[in-house]
Amino acid sequence: ARTMLHHSLARVLLLLLALGCVGSHRATGQEVINRDPTCPGCRIELQPVVSLGSTDGDGAMPTFAASARVDSAGRYIVLLIDESEPFVFDADGSFIRRIGGPGDGPGEFRSVTALDVTKDRLTFVDRDAARLSAFGMNFDLIETTPLPGGSVDQVLYIDAGRLVVNMASSDRASIGYAVYFFGDDLKPYAVRDRYPQVFDDIRGHMRHLMRDQEGGVWTVARYGPLRIRKYSADGEVLGDWADDEGSELLPFSYGDPTEDRPPTPQVLGAWVENGLVWVLSVVADKRWKEGLRKVEGSVRSFYVPSKPMLLFDSVVEVFDPATGTIVAAEHSDGGQPELALGGGLVARLSIDELGWTYVHVLRARLVGASYQGSEK
Repeated sequence: ARTMLHHSLARVLLLLLALGCVGSHRATGQEVINRDPTCPGCRIELQPVVSLGSTDGDGAMPTFAASARVDSAGRYIVLLIDESEPFVFDADGSFIRRIGGPGDGPGEFRSVTALDVTKDRLTFVDRDAARLSAFGMNFDLIETTPLPGGSVDQVLYIDAGRLVVNMASSDRASIGYAVYFFGDDLKPYAVRDRYPQVFDDIRGHMRHLMRDQEGGVWTVARYGPLRIRKYSADGEVLGDWADDEGSELLPFSYGDPTEDRPPTPQVLGAWVENGLVWVLSVVADKRWKEGLRKVEGSVRSFYVPSKPMLLFDSVVEVFDPATGTIVAAEHSDGGQPELALGGGLVARLSIDELGWTYVHVLRARLVGASYQGSEK
C-alpha cells in the first residue's frame, strides 16, 4: 500500500509539473551555467601556507575539524566536532588560545556549529543554546543574542547590523531551509528560497552564505545541482544561475554509501574573490566501492569506510557571474581540501597515529593566464 501511495504521489507531482502548477525550481530569469571554458589556459593551483595543530599541549585538537575561518588579523579560528570551545591559531600556525568555555553562562558554549567573521567581531552559532555570541578582536564578549528561530545552519552579518540566516522553515506552506534577512530588531524583512512541502528533503535547501563586496549576499546550494544566487542587502535577487546537467554534483542521492549507492556529493564551501565565485565540492571517486567494507550486523548488514581516501575526490571550480561561465576547474584525487576558510584559503585535514587532528591551510590561485572577473 505504501508503494502504491508513493507511485500515486509521483504521478500527481508529474502532472502538476506538466501543468505548471508546481515550479521545477528554475526561477524566472535563472541562467544556465555555461561549462565551455572562457579561459582555456587557466588552472587552479593550491599552495601550502601553514599547518595547524600539535601532538601535545593546548593546541592539540582531539577531534575532526568541522569548520574554520581566517579573521581580519590573519588568525585561524577552528571549530571541532563535539568540542564546545573554538581553537585560535596565529598566522604562523602557533596556538594562541581557546575561546569561551563549556556551559550556559555569558561567553560559554554548549555546541558551536558555525561562525561568521567580520572586520571587528567573531560571531558564533550555539545551536544547542539557541543563541549567537559575538566576541571582539581581543576575544572579549560583546553581546549574546537569541537565535531568531528554527534550526540555524549559517549566519552572515551585512551592513547596519542586519543579519542573513539560512535556517529551517517551520510554517505549513513550506519546508526545509530558507534564506532569512533580519533587521537589527531580529524581525525578518525578506525570506528567499522557500520550497513547497512536496520537496521534503530539507538538506537540499541548505546554502553557503558569502558576503558581497557591495554589501549584498551570495548563496551556493550545499546539495544537489550547482546553484548560485546573488542578493542585495534588501533581499532582492540580483542574479540566479544553475547547472542541472553538467555538474559533477550529479547524479545525486541521499544516504550513507552502499555497494549500489555512491557517497553523497556536496559543496563544502565557497567564497567570493575579485568578482569570481569559488566553489569547493566533493564528489564520488570512481573507485568509491573499493573504499567501503561490508559489516554484517545482527539485524542487517551495513557499510563503513575502510579507505576514506578512495570515497571522494575534490573539485574546485571558479565561476564568473559576468559571463555565467565556469572559468576553470580542478579535480583532485586524494588528499583533497575539505574546508573553505575564506579569503582564497582552503584546508585539508589529517589525523596522526595518535588520533590528533591537523588542519593544513592552502591558498587557491588562478594561474596560467591573465583573467579578471567583474561582478554582475
